[in-house]
Amino acid sequence: MKKKLLLLILCFSGQMYWAIDKQSQAESYFKEANLLYQKGEFGQAAEVYQQMEQLEVEAAEVYFNLGNCFYKMGQLPQAIFNYEKANICAPFNEKIESNLTVAYDNTHDKIAFKNTATFFTYLKAKLLPYQFWIFAFTMIMAVLSLIALYNHRINRKSSFSFILSSIVLWCFGLVLTLILAIDKPTRIGIVFASQTPVIAINHKQKIRNVHEGTKVIIEEEQGAYLLVHLTDVTKGWVKKEAIKEVD
Repeated sequence: MKKKLLLLILCFSGQMYWAIDKQSQAESYFKEANLLYQKGEFGQAAEVYQQMEQLEVEAAEVYFNLGNCFYKMGQLPQAIFNYEKANICAPFNEKIESNLTVAYDNTHDKIAFKNTATFFTYLKAKLLPYQFWIFAFTMIMAVLSLIALYNHRINRKSSFSFILSSIVLWCFGLVLTLILAIDKPTRIGIVFASQTPVIAINHKQKIRNVHEGTKVIIEEEQGAYLLVHLTDVTKGWVKKEAIKEVD
């Protein structure tokens, strides 16, 4: 029994050490990248920010700064791609929206920036995963039920009010949690090809060309093509290889 307990403690300690070491390494990369950016060494700064991605660090500041590096280097599609990733991590952030507006205004198609983030995107970015909240609300309900049973023996009237309010609160939390679980995120793609045609839904004619940096909303896939619509309402098929999806 003691050996099993010791092994469990060692495993837990190892995981804690790995998490702390990972966080420390990410902070070191972030400082190094920021210094390189301030010196005007945007290419090197971008490489260091991308090393943070390899550590599975998903932070709006990292993607925002990475977008700035690519923008400074004149790589517009990559800049927009990272700004959009930052926008997913921190929806409705004024700096991110401002940079996206400027970046889209510099694309060939000049389709105005339209924020596709919703209230639920914001909640998902700010809250813990919905699985945690299902577990949390279930545990809270269990505790409240035990308290209600205890109070029922003492005062039936107050116990009934307590149970009713607890059920209402639990139902509200559960409904919100389920909405977060069911709500499907908007699939966003950025055109990385210098130019690619948008084919009509019936596959018979070309509607227009779109150019690098243009944002598309992905609706479905069919073979080598994606059915997309642009933020100016144009809708059609685009080659999958021309698009990089923001995930």
